[in-house]
Amino acid sequence: MAASSKKKKKRLSGKRGRIYKSLKEQLELADNYNDYTEDLLQDYITMYDTKCKLAQDIEDRGVSLEYDNGGGQKGRKSNPSIDLMNRTNAQMLKLLDALGLKPSKMNSKSPDDGDDDDEL
Repeated sequence: MAASSKKKKKRLSGKRGRIYKSLKEQLELADNYNDYTEDLLQDYITMYDTKCKLAQDIEDRGVSLEYDNGGGQKGRKSNPSIDLMNRTNAQMLKLLDALGLKPSKMNSKSPDDGDDDDEL
């Protein structure tokens, strides 16, 4: 198997790392941590990254975007990142539910230091 096709293990740090650690600890306390739940945790972190990118797009471009279809029609439309972010959030909550975890149980001992864009 070529090195480029191997899945790289990514390092977790910053806020994402704290979220991952909290979720993993909850699963371990519930005696529910295994390869399957680890895979779901990785999916959750991927969705978290997606949600952050969508939020950044909304902040950068706004909630509505100008369009010009080239046929003389111009106007404004809703930023598609809003709908995608809502769906991503819903999937994240479903994933937590599937793991038997509640967001309110997550405990962040350190304050949010704004390092949301750390590498995984």
